[in-house]
Amino acid sequence: LTMTVISWIARLYWSLDMMFSFTTGFYDAGVLVLDLRRTTMNYLKGWFVFDLLVVCLDWVLLIWEDFNSDTEGLPRLSKTMRITRLFRLVRLGRLLKVGAITETLQEQISSESASIHYSIVRIILWLMVMNHVLACFWFGVASMSEDR
Repeated sequence: LTMTVISWIARLYWSLDMMFSFTTGFYDAGVLVLDLRRTTMNYLKGWFVFDLLVVCLDWVLLIWEDFNSDTEGLPRLSKTMRITRLFRLVRLGRLLKVGAITETLQEQISSESASIHYSIVRIILWLMVMNHVLACFWFGVASMSEDR
């Protein structure tokens, strides 16, 4: 139940993020651009295709899992479902966006002390994320060995 709720929250967040990205300003040669037409074109030329593929894949997988949920007893379908869950890793590609945002934030900090604190917090968060990914990997290995 918890994973279902988290999956829905993430799915809705990234879907809404796509809509908001059309109106998100950007810097062009050091000048903030907020014109709707230019921000839309900037998003369409940049991250739109990637975001669209990942969000659509997420929704298609959801629909496909719901459609095939009544035939869970088939071993072949079970393996297929596990393989399709691996495709969800593509969503992690969105973290590239987060990296660009954190770099921009780092550049905006003028105090050296605040910059050092920000760097330390960023490293700690990165370590926490990597520990989480590693724990998920080992959990997956244990789950796969239990299925055999």
